[in-house]
Amino acid sequence: GYVMAYASKEHAVELIGPECQTIDDAVEIINKNDFDIIASGVDTVDVPRFEKIVRGIKKDIITIVGGSHFLDEVDGPFDYAVIGEGEETFLELVNTIEQKRDVSSVRGISYKRNNEVVTTPKRERIMNLDNLPFPHRDRKATLRRKSNGAYLYPSSENQKALASITANRGCAY
Repeated sequence: GYVMAYASKEHAVELIGPECQTIDDAVEIINKNDFDIIASGVDTVDVPRFEKIVRGIKKDIITIVGGSHFLDEVDGPFDYAVIGEGEETFLELVNTIEQKRDVSSVRGISYKRNNEVVTTPKRERIMNLDNLPFPHRDRKATLRRKSNGAYLYPSSENQKALASITANRGCAY
């Protein structure tokens, strides 16, 4: 939502979640397209699912992860983790990668270099949230609620569409 909207100011972005029913669907869609980078904001419960997707995609696709699970450093099969608020950090990281510059100058990321984890200094928080665009919403996508509280794409035809709204920034705990 928010990071995607912010990045779309300068880059073509695509949401692939709505058509994915399984991890294999996501891997197939990613591998069939010509993506340079895939990224996801994840909570702790979503990390294993995104790890499986990353392990199944082509190795030349750069992977970026963020969200409340990644508080201080990258772990797992990901190339980069965005630490803290993602909008400015993600956009700067993508621009730096695209321009083939050294990512060590990007504040608020963690990555692996020569099998060592490198974490750059934290980025300042965004003080005026009114400067951020409204979150990206795929108008064709709808969600359905599972019994465990999770939301899945797409909803059944006889079910009303749902949308999530974030009421806080960062980890709620």
